[in-house]
Amino acid sequence: MALRLRAALAAANSASAPATGVSLGRLLRGRPPDVLGSGSRGRQPAPAVGRSEGHSLNNNTNNKNNNNNNNNNNNNNKNNNNNNNNNNNNINNNSNNSLGPGPGSKRRAPESSGRQPSPRDQHGKAGGLRQQDDTHASAVGSRSSAVRKQGAETVRDLCRAAEEQLASGNSRQCRSYLRQAAKLATAGATSAPANCALVLSRLALVQPFDEPLMRSLASRVTVASGASARSLSLAASALARARLWEHALGVDVMRLLSKRDAAEDAFAACNPVDVAQLCRFAAAFPGPLAALGLRSENALQQVHVQLLRQEEQGQLLEPRGLVSLLRSLTLLTASTSASSSPASPSSQGLAPGFGRWLRARLIRELPACSPRQLASVLLDVRALDLLDSRTFTEIRREVDRSWRARSMRPRDLVSVLSGYSKLPGVPAEQSREYMYPLLPQMLSLMPGCSGQDLCELLHGAAAAHLYDRALLDAWASDFCRKALGRGDTFASSGGGLQISPTQLALITADLAKLRYVKKDSRGTFGLVLEAVSDVTPSLGALAVCHVVCAMARVGSSGSSSGKRQPAQLAASDSLLTESEGPSSQRLLLCRLEAQLLARSQELLPQGLSASAAAFVKLRHFSEELFDGLAAVALPRFGSFVPEDFAMLSSALGVAQRVLADSAWRGEPLEQLGQFAAASLETGSSDWSPRHVAEIMQPFAAQGLKCPQNLLQAALGHLRSQSHSYAARDLSRLLQGFGGSGHLSTTADQALATELWDAARGRLHLFSGSEALAVAESLAQLRRALPAAQLRYRFRLLSRSLQQALQNHSLPPAGQASALRVWALLGLRDWQLLAALAGRAAEGLSASAKDHQVAGSGAAGTRPFPVPPEELSRAIYAYTKLGAPVSVPAHLREPIYDFLLNALQILDNAEAMHRLGERGLRQLLLGMVLWGPPAPSAQNLEKTSMLRRSAPIEAAEDPEVQGLALRRSLLSRALSAWLPFLETGNSSTWDQARMVVSSAAMEFGLNGDDLPPAAAARFAQLREPLTARSDVGPEVLKSYEI
Repeated sequence: MALRLRAALAAANSASAPATGVSLGRLLRGRPPDVLGSGSRGRQPAPAVGRSEGHSLNNNTNNKNNNNNNNNNNNNNKNNNNNNNNNNNNINNNSNNSLGPGPGSKRRAPESSGRQPSPRDQHGKAGGLRQQDDTHASAVGSRSSAVRKQGAETVRDLCRAAEEQLASGNSRQCRSYLRQAAKLATAGATSAPANCALVLSRLALVQPFDEPLMRSLASRVTVASGASARSLSLAASALARARLWEHALGVDVMRLLSKRDAAEDAFAACNPVDVAQLCRFAAAFPGPLAALGLRSENALQQVHVQLLRQEEQGQLLEPRGLVSLLRSLTLLTASTSASSSPASPSSQGLAPGFGRWLRARLIRELPACSPRQLASVLLDVRALDLLDSRTFTEIRREVDRSWRARSMRPRDLVSVLSGYSKLPGVPAEQSREYMYPLLPQMLSLMPGCSGQDLCELLHGAAAAHLYDRALLDAWASDFCRKALGRGDTFASSGGGLQISPTQLALITADLAKLRYVKKDSRGTFGLVLEAVSDVTPSLGALAVCHVVCAMARVGSSGSSSGKRQPAQLAASDSLLTESEGPSSQRLLLCRLEAQLLARSQELLPQGLSASAAAFVKLRHFSEELFDGLAAVALPRFGSFVPEDFAMLSSALGVAQRVLADSAWRGEPLEQLGQFAAASLETGSSDWSPRHVAEIMQPFAAQGLKCPQNLLQAALGHLRSQSHSYAARDLSRLLQGFGGSGHLSTTADQALATELWDAARGRLHLFSGSEALAVAESLAQLRRALPAAQLRYRFRLLSRSLQQALQNHSLPPAGQASALRVWALLGLRDWQLLAALAGRAAEGLSASAKDHQVAGSGAAGTRPFPVPPEELSRAIYAYTKLGAPVSVPAHLREPIYDFLLNALQILDNAEAMHRLGERGLRQLLLGMVLWGPPAPSAQNLEKTSMLRRSAPIEAAEDPEVQGLALRRSLLSRALSAWLPFLETGNSSTWDQARMVVSSAAMEFGLNGDDLPPAAAARFAQLREPLTARSDVGPEVLKSYEI
């Protein structure tokens, strides 16, 4: 009987296993699988296990039929429910009968017989039940294993179906399948770390990531939950892809890689793929793992040893695994270099042996690498300084094979171009030669580029200085087409490119570096600046530095209109170099300044000095900005290099002439000089002449003496390397010396001699600007040279400047500087001065005629070819030297023409408004020093007629024309200057008295010709003086008044 019962139980157990499998055909048809095994939806009851103990043969037969019906539940759910009811009835009937006569028979309860069971029968029945309990326990274990196995198969089927849906682009259905798989993988009967790791790895392929679900699955893949090393590595790789840190799993990975807490055997059991996945996790989270006690060097060493051991056993990594390991090594090296001191070892110092081993294995596997893997290998090997000639030759051969076969995707080709653009030790010209053959295919693949690809492509072109107009036009067209949202606004979100604020900043820097901004008719640079203005609060300090430096590099004059520039205009028309400009650009600079100050602690010395120089070049001066930079720079002067000292000093030299009060006037400037002197003394070979010249400018701007050790170091550098000093550097350095008060009449004669000896041998090779720079340097040392030597040297320089004027190699600014220097020294070199006047008159004559035709009332609306203050200074310089009276007759015509043209341009209200106090004073003194009118023009009646009834140009006599212009300018200038004349300045008051006397006696002016305020001051100045002994010609002794 016992044997018969055991056989019945075994048959029942084998027949009552739950049917929870899902057919793969149903998954592939795209319908959601029914993982419950019955017709119900939305519920997942636990499988009925262990319900058949004590069943009769009749019940066993019904159970078998019931299972068959359950397997066909999709076809006939109603019959299935009926059979389930019958099954339940049979189970109830069987609870009172251990055996039954046969299938289909009905038996009444034992109470109907009226017979009581005997003790023997009861004992035998109890023993049979105990035997049934033992058999039931083993049956339950086998059923649980079967259920878990079938659940795992279902999870794999769901994951496989999700992958197919993702490949077809149906991410929504893919996510639905994976959620069902995750629910099944975390169910009680089918829960297993391997299932959770499998679903987690598939979830990491679908973006955006479902972070809560991924964290829930990752929390179940731990050593404490029984996860194997393979499951841990699979889950770790998924979290690395999604950049999600899970502490419990991170602790287990740390123990594996460091072989702690008996994890050595588990790590030794890992295959090469598992090791690569663990290494990827370590590269994605170096900071958290380091906080747990895992050092990157030790982890890489363990990985290398394990891979060598597996290689001896014949387990080799495929190219995909080798590329992943190389990428992990690159990321770990970069993170270690960023967090270490500047004195840390080079890129190969983290794991040089491991890197060389990976390079050797990859060279053998390059033919099997995909184009994407080739691009990744090129970038990573270059970043690790492992790109030797053999490696590059092998990579380039495979790249050429791939692009000729047209098997490259846009992203792969962009990565290859980026890698070619930054080859270590290769000049930019050679990099461009490598890139040129790939450009035609890049143009054809451009429409398929993503936002990331476009940014990387432009950055690579800028790194190699690759200015290819076709490529840049196609890039700008594609970028504008994809980046424009509606109208001409940049789509920063939704519908546009997904570009980060940092990438926007890099785009501005790259466009400016390629000098493509002014040639881009689409105005891409302006569009990017608009987008930067919207995301400024998200920019880091380095990104702000990129944007400001790009704007300064483009740096053309901006429009004075406050209206928004259209996208079709070139961005150069919307940038600023003046203090007045478009309000949108000025607002952008204010936002960038505020963000830079908020993130200023992130700035490195190079970013700090470059930002200061860029803001100054953009004419954006702010006390808050320079005070904030002073606070940040003060503790970092020790890490400055010569270029940082030079850029910061140049910026401060300009800013301190504008800002009335600045934090740089105290300790920061003193510390700047001390640290610069120490750097110059210890590493003078690293300092160029330009660096030395710029470091003196902040002290000269404030009229302060620089530290003595800085002065001695600068002079020592000048004397030791005078042959390498360009003329402009010499002039700049001596300007700094003179402004700092270090040039005297005795101590610097030797310096002047050395300067001239160094320049004289190269004077015939100098351009006009260089010869002018030498003249400015000698002018700084004029007190140290005898007058005869000074005149002799300036005669030689005059010849070089006249030759430069004939060759048109001296710009207008240089011509004005030359006139200023010769006037400052009182050198009447009329040959040079006539040449300067003739060159200047060519550009003024047309403008002077326009002003005459337009009339004085409308002349202010016309642009000035030369700033009015420059014209006023030039008039005063020529008249101080004796023009036009003292000019030889054969040289007088060009000088007189220049003076007349300058007077005509200045004879309007707008010019008077722009001159300012010093410009008005120099103009009035020029009119007085011009000399008295000629006798032929002293007829007051004729002069009055010319002035009041006939136009000025009707007079054919130039002197008569000049007299009328001088009288008109005297009237205008006195009307503007006299009301604001300061009475406390005796020198200025004496000059005003001289001007008023000349105007009254030589030109017949009186108070009636002036406004009331000016007329009152005019009458006051005309009053006779008491006897004074300090009034004389020495008032006009200096040109700089």
